[in-house]
Amino acid sequence: MVLRADDPEDHRPHLILQKVPEAKVAKNRSHMDLFFPSRDEARDRLLGLGARMVQEEPNCIGTHCWYLMADPEGNEFCVVGD
Repeated sequence: MVLRADDPEDHRPHLILQKVPEAKVAKNRSHMDLFFPSRDEARDRLLGLGARMVQEEPNCIGTHCWYLMADPEGNEFCVVGD
């Protein structure tokens, strides 16, 4: 499922992230693909908030491209967009 952060009429479930005291010790149990209207603007904003790039270049399948990033605790996610 792709959750669109830019669609106020999107009635799919909201995503809630809960902080836990334990550090990440293994592969993520879940992985999020976050859609933004501008993939590059979202990447820059997330970097400013403390995320880091796992891979510097975007991954692409045809014209569908995404950045693989991680939050400050190492949890990986993808930033998808135009």
